[in-house]
Amino acid sequence: MMAAACLMLVAGCADRSYPGEETLLRDMNLIPEHGTYPIRVSVGNSQLDENTRASEVKNELTDTVYVYAYSKDMTANYSFDSDFDKNVCLLDGLIQDKKSKHGKRAMLLQDEPFLTWMNEPKTVYFHDNNQPYDFFAYYLDGAYMDDKEITKLEDRIKMNITIDGTNDIMSSKAEVTEEQLSASSNSEADKERVKNMSFSNLTAEWNVQPIFLFKHHMCRFMFWLYAQNPKVGGVYIESINVKSKTKGVFTVASSTTGNMGVDFSQEQEYIPIFLRDKDRTELDKDTYCPKVDGVDFSKPVYERDAVQVGGELILPPGETQYLYSVKMKQFLNGKWEYNETPYTPLPMEEGETFSPGNQYNVKLAVYGIQEVRAEVTLTPWKFGGSIVIDPDKDFEN
Repeated sequence: MMAAACLMLVAGCADRSYPGEETLLRDMNLIPEHGTYPIRVSVGNSQLDENTRASEVKNELTDTVYVYAYSKDMTANYSFDSDFDKNVCLLDGLIQDKKSKHGKRAMLLQDEPFLTWMNEPKTVYFHDNNQPYDFFAYYLDGAYMDDKEITKLEDRIKMNITIDGTNDIMSSKAEVTEEQLSASSNSEADKERVKNMSFSNLTAEWNVQPIFLFKHHMCRFMFWLYAQNPKVGGVYIESINVKSKTKGVFTVASSTTGNMGVDFSQEQEYIPIFLRDKDRTELDKDTYCPKVDGVDFSKPVYERDAVQVGGELILPPGETQYLYSVKMKQFLNGKWEYNETPYTPLPMEEGETFSPGNQYNVKLAVYGIQEVRAEVTLTPWKFGGSIVIDPDKDFEN
């Protein structure tokens, strides 16, 4: 829907729609008459919007998107960079004043229709030919790694990453949307030609620009407290931690789209990752306790009123189980008593694994300071609002 709105708005700006088969065939090997067009990339779903704008931790590392573009043909070599061959590598981090082996840096700014390039030059252009390019974008959410952790191979670009439980790792390869094709032409043959020529200077002239549909590569865990009995209202959660792998390999660009994503399979060490508050600071130790006032204890425990603990814990996919521990305190006999539960598996259906892009609700039933029991339920990762792209705003700049 967003992409369709984007394209309808674009169409109102200027008559640069798809010219049809006859004109396409005639102009296939010609330079577009208007010269080269700016590369204008946008976001087509709300995952990135939700993370970059909702976070209370605002800095260039958590808000940055990195973009690569490589020629769309069988001979493309992803080990090349723009300094070596700009016809193969149209866009990377070397095309900016702060040079890097990462992709060119961009940010989603409030009320801006397109991603804004963060470093000079702030405007980059397609080549004055009709070579189509594959566009890749990735989002590290604070798990930034130095250039030395990036490896460029003939068929892919990958990097070593380290996560801390707050990093929502995402990536995307731009594909021509059905809305873009429908806005361009009614002919199936013409649509196929638009696909083959995207994304290039020619398709930019027809207002067919890369739109990134970001995909989550991690699992999201939310923790909820339930009172098993009326006496546990004074039991406070000091901390919750889950043993997790923290090191993986992130493939951010590949000639085979299915190879993109994060792989933690080579890591063997599991480290306690602690749940934090929504602002990503240490969990408040005097805030989270089960709700007992007004609770109907005749209901099953997980149908009673719940209290969310902290923010979210973002962990690697692919595990068949995670081990968790809860530290609690309660004021008894004039002093605080503490207890930390032994590591216990988070229960999952037999044969199931924790999968990327899913949200797992960990329901913790508190029986007392000595006992907590867990149940895990699965829900879709919640999206935020939509992004309205209005190319009429400063479109020609």
